[in-house]
Amino acid sequence: MQGVVEMGDSDKDGVSLDVSGSTVTLRTSNTATYFAVRVQGGNTLTPVSGNLSRTTDCSSQVFRVSPSTGETEYVMELGSVESDTDPVILVGYALDDSKVKLISNAPIPSPTPSPTPSSDACVNDFCSQDISIGTLTWRLIENSTKLDIWIKVHGSRWVALGWSESGSMAGTNAVIYRPSKDPISAAQFLIQDYGLPGDMSPSEVLKIAEGSIVTVQQQPTESDDEGATELGFIVDFDKDIVQKYPLVFASGDDNAFGYHGKMKGSVQVDWLSGSANVVTSSAGPSRAALNAHAALMIAGWSFLFPLGIIASRFGRGWFKETTGFWFHMHRVVQSAGLLATCVALVVMIVDHHKTGTDHFSTTHGKVGLSMMIIAICQPLNAFLRPHPSPKTLARRVWEGLHKTCGYASVVISVWNAFGGLESIWWSGYETTHDVLFNTLWSLVGLTSFAALALFVLEAKDLAQNLDYPNDAGEASDDAVYAALKAEGNGAGDV
Repeated sequence: MQGVVEMGDSDKDGVSLDVSGSTVTLRTSNTATYFAVRVQGGNTLTPVSGNLSRTTDCSSQVFRVSPSTGETEYVMELGSVESDTDPVILVGYALDDSKVKLISNAPIPSPTPSPTPSSDACVNDFCSQDISIGTLTWRLIENSTKLDIWIKVHGSRWVALGWSESGSMAGTNAVIYRPSKDPISAAQFLIQDYGLPGDMSPSEVLKIAEGSIVTVQQQPTESDDEGATELGFIVDFDKDIVQKYPLVFASGDDNAFGYHGKMKGSVQVDWLSGSANVVTSSAGPSRAALNAHAALMIAGWSFLFPLGIIASRFGRGWFKETTGFWFHMHRVVQSAGLLATCVALVVMIVDHHKTGTDHFSTTHGKVGLSMMIIAICQPLNAFLRPHPSPKTLARRVWEGLHKTCGYASVVISVWNAFGGLESIWWSGYETTHDVLFNTLWSLVGLTSFAALALFVLEAKDLAQNLDYPNDAGEASDDAVYAALKAEGNGAGDV
């Protein structure tokens, strides 16, 4: 279901809802393709009518409706209903215009708490803070053991709110409202990495109070031409993750869950003291250091290192001679790449030290340091390589290790570069971020295309010269070794 959610009572648009005891009856005079049903308190619903079929693609009780014309009745049976309980049923449905609408057998209160910032502690009284995507509102309840928190953003869009030790997206335990998946409910996820939505898994770390998650999308009005989306829930306050970690938030351009772009941020909140003590968690490296680090790392890992690998892998076939030019090119280009990445590493370490935070505390930092250690070790192990002729077992083992470390480190580092560009440190530098992001993608595409094209040309050349492998123009290791030795480069330069 996608579109703006309209709120309403139990009878509108030819759709009516009736709850009698444990029997839930939905009647429609129009054709609805499917609808979602949520029972406050988590009771189960079982289809009784044969024209209903259950689906499991979101967190509510969801049923697909068989095609029908005219007035149609759908019957469901509630489970675990106490005799003195009047269960509250919410139904989201979509008609032919694909606009999601919401009805209930009970009045649907607006979840907006209408708070006013308080100079006192935020215990039972709401505190509020403007954030980059909207408004954050909260209060402590039940003797300060629970945190009642709301986020409101303009427009109809997906929204996410959670906590992360690093203040960045990876590793965030979040409650995410995805209207395109479920127009009624939100769910708790662990965002394990920088990709969405594939790298998310269910999470229960935050200990959300049962039945406390509320989501509402309001239509545009005269006073608010965009409408609004609100997400609220109650979470246990005795967890370190809530008290100590930065709050991370994000939203999209619409209800279709996807990349948040610039709609993201992070704040460090003192939940007891209130808005006066809310500080941003984006204290990070200077803009100059951030730009230099990113540009040099991208240049080294996505252009220079791949170019040097390509020179080594295909250079002999390119130049068709025995002077070892391909080897000189490999050595020079890889040295330039190592110089660029080492400078980038030093710049970030020196500048990051001024923030007072731990070095290499994030996944990006840990992976980056590991890859730099491998990069520095590559030329060192090159000095220890066995002679190329004759090609002994030791030489083959060394070649396998050297090539594997080189190929793997480039692939992992390019992935890590994309992760680094997701850091909260880029908030406020969106234009530079977008340039670097597009440059990284372009270089990855360019080097991948070049390698693929060279593989194809090599295969064609091999097929044409199958009977004359050395005469085809690719210099043998023995010939190159002899040429380099004649130049005075030593017996181990290949």
